[in-house]
Amino acid sequence: MFKTSSKTLGSLVCSVLLIGGSAACSKGGPGSSASVVTYEVTAQGEGKVRVSYLKKVPPKDTPVSATEASDYVAVEVVPLPWKKQVTLDGGSDNSFLTAAFDPSSVEIGAGGVKLPGLNSIQYSCSISALGKQIDQKQGSGTLTCEGPDAKSRVQGLN
Repeated sequence: MFKTSSKTLGSLVCSVLLIGGSAACSKGGPGSSASVVTYEVTAQGEGKVRVSYLKKVPPKDTPVSATEASDYVAVEVVPLPWKKQVTLDGGSDNSFLTAAFDPSSVEIGAGGVKLPGLNSIQYSCSISALGKQIDQKQGSGTLTCEGPDAKSRVQGLN
């Protein structure tokens, strides 16, 4: 068990990475406002991506075990294009979205291995709240979009 304070954020990030996602925590607590956050992944083709996103902000200084991480972080395989709205207590500053090629999209047949779509096409992830774009990335492979607090906290772990 650990607390979701800024001093132990690295533990939460590592724990969630072990179960297939990535994470960032919120300041939360009294005085923080809720925001409707829109996560979106688009592409110039078809395919599926594995997305990880913050769906609920852990309460400030509340113990969260690795097994409880799925209460706060969603990991899904979704078809493109994909869009999801969530309400985050504490605002959008701690939002994050990771999109990556889904290995279950690999087809093995008589012609060998076929990798449909995402390794050869460009796609993008974006996060917006209150009509304002918070972050956007474009490319192939793994993309991560982050709110400003999530970005600074994850960079602080390196």
